[in-house]
Amino acid sequence: MAGKHIINAAPRIRVSPLVFPVLLAAANYLPARDALGFAAAVAAHEAGHLLAIKLQGRRIFSFSVSPFGCVIESSLSSYKNDALCAAAGPAASFLFAAATALFRSFSRAMPTAFYISLLLGMFNLLPVGGLDGGAILSSILSHRSGLPPPRAAERYVNAAALFALFLISCFLFLYTGNNPTMLLLCLGMMMKNGRT
Repeated sequence: MAGKHIINAAPRIRVSPLVFPVLLAAANYLPARDALGFAAAVAAHEAGHLLAIKLQGRRIFSFSVSPFGCVIESSLSSYKNDALCAAAGPAASFLFAAATALFRSFSRAMPTAFYISLLLGMFNLLPVGGLDGGAILSSILSHRSGLPPPRAAERYVNAAALFALFLISCFLFLYTGNNPTMLLLCLGMMMKNGRT
């Protein structure tokens, strides 16, 4: 049935096969309350993006989950609206962190959810391609100029931000001595951005 468009089709949900080994490792490594706090923080962040897209009346085509984050494909919009949708994730993370701080006495998972939400919001504001900060910066520059930003400029900004993140990750790994999470995440982002 080529050429036919289904108006109200449900969004496709794609899950990378790499998500399952990561979830098993996390379940083995993290206490249950920390895993619950982490899941709640990630869900709140992604819900912020989805809510912003829906409030703008845009259609969601797919929602993809990988160990390096989620990608939401939606109908086209203006650069300004794209920046607002990208900023909605970190905003939701900060709101969720504030809510968990207010209600921390109700659950033991709240402290983890607070810290993960705060870190998730700040981390996603880095101006790196694939993160919300990169999408915000790209959309703002495109909105102001009326043109998409040059690929070379995006690559330089990505390289500088990833290098700074790599140095911070190395320091944290050497300082903590037992948690390579940030370093592995940074290396994964470097590989992902190197392919684009």
